[in-house]
Amino acid sequence: MFQIKIYDSTNVFKKTVSPSDVISDISFSMNTNGWLWQQTIGLAYWITDTSISLWDIVKIYMYNESNKDWLQIYMWYVSKIWRIQSITRQTISLTCLWIASLLTEQTNAVNYIDWDTCWDVVKQIIDSFNSSYGSEIISYTSLSVEDWIGLSDGTFTGNYLKTLETLATMSWFKLFIDWTWLITFKAFSTTPDHYITNKKELESVNIKEDLEWIVNSVLVRGQYRDTLWWSVYYTAEINWVYEDATSIATYGRRYEDVIINNSSQDFVDDYAENYINDRKEPKKETTLAINRKYNLESLKPWDTIKIMNFEYLFNNVKIIKINYTPDNVVLYLDVYTSFGEEINKTFY
Repeated sequence: MFQIKIYDSTNVFKKTVSPSDVISDISFSMNTNGWLWQQTIGLAYWITDTSISLWDIVKIYMYNESNKDWLQIYMWYVSKIWRIQSITRQTISLTCLWIASLLTEQTNAVNYIDWDTCWDVVKQIIDSFNSSYGSEIISYTSLSVEDWIGLSDGTFTGNYLKTLETLATMSWFKLFIDWTWLITFKAFSTTPDHYITNKKELESVNIKEDLEWIVNSVLVRGQYRDTLWWSVYYTAEINWVYEDATSIATYGRRYEDVIINNSSQDFVDDYAENYINDRKEPKKETTLAINRKYNLESLKPWDTIKIMNFEYLFNNVKIIKINYTPDNVVLYLDVYTSFGEEINKTFY
């Protein structure tokens, strides 16, 4: 059971859409260091209907039986309106883009960031983005961004989202921006955030392995900034190779070229080493289908899970992506373990 509500661009309520008027599926995805994918909603409205306008905000709510309350699970803004007439009926199709679509269009106003903590960097990026629009579009709280001592200085060019992604890549922290447009930037959990019970909330398990995912040799080219002891900055050319010998011996050299300009040497080291550490093994992507016996709205990227009553060990494994529908979710897990057939046999 769901509700669709329409708000104007200033977040003032306009109308509630009847479920009987919705002629499309309700689903979306969210992932770490990323955003909610766009949603297309088909409505059985006359093409002359003007109750929904461009830049309106679409919010979707699901009824939570345990809480006996409506919970918001989606929020986008309307970027396209298609008015369609056929012989038998008229419809309106809304293309709803999430807030990160704006982030990718903005130019980062701060190219060089001299940070002390991750909190300071994220705050600077979000404040600069919001000031472009004259109001707060993306929010953050002291609890949604964990404190982190920065390792080095860095220069960022391009859009705001790319800056946040780069920041996450060179650190052990990951980010996501949820359906309330709240940014969270946090470390990997040391204990499971969620406990999923096999054959109760857990419906199915699938695993695929991908050798093409591997990168174990990175050539970093460009320039880096450094400082002498009297605090005078200078720029030097870089042409450095970072490799993982064990991965190369096992899978062969799998090379990638990276260009980084005007960042400190420590930043370059951190970025390349973390990048290789994430990519040096085959990607064995595990997907789990979870039903509504579990509180699906509580599952978020970069949370960790443990599967209970399951012979194969899934303990404190990271969620890297979630596909949501009103009835269930599919979790994409960051699992670097083989034996997919063994898991399937154990499950069945």
